[in-house]
Amino acid sequence: MSLIEKIDELIKNIQKFMSSEYQEQKQHAASMKEALKKMKKLEKKLQSELEEEDDPEIAARLQQKLAVTHLQRKKGVEILREVHQKMKHA
Repeated sequence: MSLIEKIDELIKNIQKFMSSEYQEQKQHAASMKEALKKMKKLEKKLQSELEEEDDPEIAARLQQKLAVTHLQRKKGVEILREVHQKMKHA
């Protein structure tokens, strides 16, 4: 890679970081990451409650909440990956 190509690449990166769209994507990704962390903590909490629960009815409700939370978090992780890809290729 020649010096001119390196300089062009650096300029492109600087423009990307200064772009308002890039900053919005970055902020969106950060908030999603925080939400996903909270969902992971909730998943762990539900899992521990489920393991300690003796009542089958309550255990079934906890299992359902755990399954929904897991699916939502999984979908969120996929969306976050897409956002990171868009940021990378912007």
